[in-house]
Amino acid sequence: MTSGDGTSTPGGGLVEQAGLLIDADRHADALERLDRAGALQPDDLRVHRLRALALHHMARHAEALQAAETACALAPDDAWAHRLRSIALLGTGRRPEALAAIHESLRIDPDDHHSLSMAVTAELANGRPGQAWAAAARCLQLAPDDAVAHDAVGEVAIATRSWRDAELAYRNVLGMAPTSAWALNNLGVIRSALGDDEGALQLYARSLVTDPSLHLARGNLRDTADRFLWGRRFRLPRTPGMIVWLLLCIPLAPVGVTVAFLLYLLWFPARAVRAWRRWPRIPERARDLVRGEQRRRALDAAASWGLTVSVVALLLWTAWGPAALRAGIAGRAAGLLALAVAVAGVGVSLSRVIPRVLRLDWPTRRRGTSSPRSPFEQTVRV
Repeated sequence: MTSGDGTSTPGGGLVEQAGLLIDADRHADALERLDRAGALQPDDLRVHRLRALALHHMARHAEALQAAETACALAPDDAWAHRLRSIALLGTGRRPEALAAIHESLRIDPDDHHSLSMAVTAELANGRPGQAWAAAARCLQLAPDDAVAHDAVGEVAIATRSWRDAELAYRNVLGMAPTSAWALNNLGVIRSALGDDEGALQLYARSLVTDPSLHLARGNLRDTADRFLWGRRFRLPRTPGMIVWLLLCIPLAPVGVTVAFLLYLLWFPARAVRAWRRWPRIPERARDLVRGEQRRRALDAAASWGLTVSVVALLLWTAWGPAALRAGIAGRAAGLLALAVAVAGVGVSLSRVIPRVLRLDWPTRRRGTSSPRSPFEQTVRV
């Protein structure tokens, strides 16, 4: 990463080192050199541009905005400075201002495909998919051989759920950069959206081999493995569909409760068998990442299932237990055994449930079979 401004200023060598460090994703080291260069040459445009970029990658968006605004003040006609300001504004949640800033960058240089790529993100953030498609098409027209342009097309395609277009775009990115961790992650999101969780797991695993620090891919891997092993959650239809569904169930309440309980008795064993049979299909390199969480998931499900079954067994004991105890030795043995199993089941289950409740540590949807995030929120934007 070079600025093209020469290196004759006192901090020039430090600025060049900082650019190389940013390219190597060593943003903290780059920032340290930029601070030293800024002390030597406080009006060096390159220092403030690179500071904004490094701070953005470190998620210090407010500081990145200050650096970008300083760069814009030093060079009002610098397209890169306005693009960096747009990125920082978007990071701080000021979406309309981010859109205005990237439009200013494009006014200065309408053919800068990097600014057009950023325009795609800003337009989508402001709920303007039509303008985002136009910016992505223009970006691809200007730089058909740059992965950034294909990423712009993929980004808007995912946001509009045009899965086939998105898949083609990210396969093109991987053709240009086969070891791109973010492209592998984004393609995994697409495959998962298309119903291919097994293929998505392979892509997430490859992404993490390339870049183990990509936390978004790690979270996507865990969510997808959970869904692949245990299946999707059953959800009641939403209102007004739920009201109609409940009205239809009221006449069948006694039968329905009985059938529901019998099905619940089979639910955990069936899910456990499904997870056990599918475990060998999890990529070998991904198993260590999900093994602990899946063990916790199985224990939580077993505790919930065991608690419900044990409570029902206690209720049955209350209803028929005394009669069983009066039915001879065999009846007494069966009744006492059922009581012991029920009490043990309640105890074991509560020993796992109560500590979680007290710690407010019950598994949330983030750990469940259905992620609350949209596919767009699971992708990496560059």
